[in-house]
Amino acid sequence: MWEFFPRPIKQTLDLYNLKQSCKSLFEVGQDDLVYKTVSMEKVPDVAWTKLSKGADFFVQRCQESENPEALFRLGMIEYFGHGQVKEGHTLLARVAYLGYPAASYVLGIVLICTATDNQTILQGVELLKNALRLKKLSRERTESIIRQMWLKNYIDIPQRSLCSNPNCSKVNNKDLMDDEEEVGDCDACKCDEELQLFCNKMLRGL
Repeated sequence: MWEFFPRPIKQTLDLYNLKQSCKSLFEVGQDDLVYKTVSMEKVPDVAWTKLSKGADFFVQRCQESENPEALFRLGMIEYFGHGQVKEGHTLLARVAYLGYPAASYVLGIVLICTATDNQTILQGVELLKNALRLKKLSRERTESIIRQMWLKNYIDIPQRSLCSNPNCSKVNNKDLMDDEEEVGDCDACKCDEELQLFCNKMLRGL
């Protein structure tokens, strides 16, 4: 039966119509795989007013089914909006494991900025490097949700730069949000600039 369904189902309305069409499709529409892959495009990132009963149920089912977008939103809200660091970190780590680029981007920065040991910093650098392969997508998705939140928890740029090589090629810092800017070959410098962008511009609007 699955071959007849679009992958992923494009929006909440598609899922609703699917479930209403007949009893068997209603039962299939309750499957975790449907909620794991359904688009959340029509659901606001951050609900400033109480969601309807149906919308609230939909979001909860997406979270329970490990829909990456649903878990990313929840992780961002918990970590930065509610200041629930442990819960937010766990959610972001889970979504990064599922391969969601924006989660790898944010988690990499969080690990680098909050780490107390070199091993954790290296883990953060690897996550961030991988996320920067889809830099524009990761940046835009992250900035989009941050703009909609009241922030309670902030992170700071580490005092020491990741790059310690005085001869490396530095990133052009004229416009950090320009995805077509010329950047150097030093991965550490790229990560350093991304930390500044996230901590100063996205979180603090500097």
